[in-house]
Amino acid sequence: MNTRSEPAIRFDDVTKVFRRPDGGDLLAVDKLSLDIAKGEIVAVLGKTGCGKSTMFNLIAGLIEPTSGKVDVIGHDPFRDFDFSAARSASCSRTTG
Repeated sequence: MNTRSEPAIRFDDVTKVFRRPDGGDLLAVDKLSLDIAKGEIVAVLGKTGCGKSTMFNLIAGLIEPTSGKVDVIGHDPFRDFDFSAARSASCSRTTG
């Protein structure tokens, strides 16, 4: 018997490609698979341009993955934006 619950956030083989103004492609996220359980604390670290903000924009439903699937509490955040937006909060603060 599996007592493990479904993850709160799931990336299933997610890729995000942005079109550059010159017509080329920018690969921002490549085949990301990640499960985050309810209550789990996760830090996302990396160099500038490695896809951290893209990952959070996918979770927030602000952008759609090029391929793969993002699931937040059983919902596709891009397709069900009203559900996702009502439950989103910003945890960042910029100081000058």
